[in-house]
Amino acid sequence: MLYVIPTFTQVYADANVELPWATKILIALATWFGKGAPILLPSLLFAVMWLFWWGRGERGGRWFDRLKLHLPLFSGLVIDYALLGFCRTLGTTLSSGIPVVQALQMSRGALNNRILEERLSQAIKRVQEGGAVSTAFEETSFFPRLALRMIGVGESTGSLPDMLGDVADYYESEVERRLDRMTTLVEPLMMLVMGLVIGGIVVAIYIPIFQLAGTSVR
Repeated sequence: MLYVIPTFTQVYADANVELPWATKILIALATWFGKGAPILLPSLLFAVMWLFWWGRGERGGRWFDRLKLHLPLFSGLVIDYALLGFCRTLGTTLSSGIPVVQALQMSRGALNNRILEERLSQAIKRVQEGGAVSTAFEETSFFPRLALRMIGVGESTGSLPDMLGDVADYYESEVERRLDRMTTLVEPLMMLVMGLVIGGIVVAIYIPIFQLAGTSVR
């Protein structure tokens, strides 16, 4: 675009043709990007590196973790994946004979999200005070009702590790289903956006050519 559009711009200038607004915008963008590229590209690279560094810190990490929980289409996937890892780890640690509170503390990191881990810490305190695991999980507000019911049944029947494994299996299938659905939605959307962008550029470039050809015919 940086090489093609200036060529057409010179053709338009030589022909003294009136340019439509779409072509003017395209030429302005190409000119701005061509002049600003030596500064824009390094600045963009620096911004990405800074965001990566900031995100590794506590404050930035919390901001990104909170953002993940509110992103459209992605928030459900993030929570399902967190539940999958947590329930799988907790079930394994309980099966090894580790006490519930210690197992919860060991499994908390499997959530891989600071915001969810903080909520789970409150649930662990409830369990330490003698509360039921399912009741404590309900207070975190991110455990779905189905998972809470399954955990409650496992807790009351003494088969909590096995039930946690079943919960993990369920959310593993949910993660796969969500990924398949997202792939099905994203691919056509990307093709549509690319088609609109490329089509818009082509139309903006050639409209003045057609106008010039029409003027020549007259």
